Amino acid sequence: MKTIDKQAVFVVFKDYIKAEDDAYEQVMKARVNAVKALRKLGVTTYEQAWPLAVEYAGHTKKCPLVEGRGKAQGAMVLKNGHANYQNARKFAQRVCGAFKKPESTSKPSERKEVDAVAALLEQYKALTPAQKRAFKAAI
Repeated sequence: MKTIDKQAVFVVFKDYIKAEDDAYEQVMKARVNAVKALRKLGVTTYEQAWPLAVEYAGHTKKCPLVEGRGKAQGAMVLKNGHANYQNARKFAQRVCGAFKKPESTSKPSERKEVDAVAALLEQYKALTPAQKRAFKAAI
């Protein structure tokens, strides 16, 4: 039976993780650049970004938009149960992830505006290496 060189295997794993980390950093930089561009266009809050992201996701991910019910009444939402729903929803969540989601109990006038880029970077710094790998796997 051939023995396995653990050190050589670990080098391969290390290279793989470094490549994953590099790809993740590119995704994060792209997200930061998107948020900066949105801010320049006047989209500065979650409330402004979410409906635009949902509409775009519906069209590009081929998930139909339907009239919302309940607390989403009056807004267009992704059709829950459609084959492309999860893919479209994840896109919208990722794009809007840098914007702080409003708390249901607070009033809009009481909310402080959050720097979306700084919030995104803080979220990234707070992740453990395992969480970073899990997040990258979900992308």
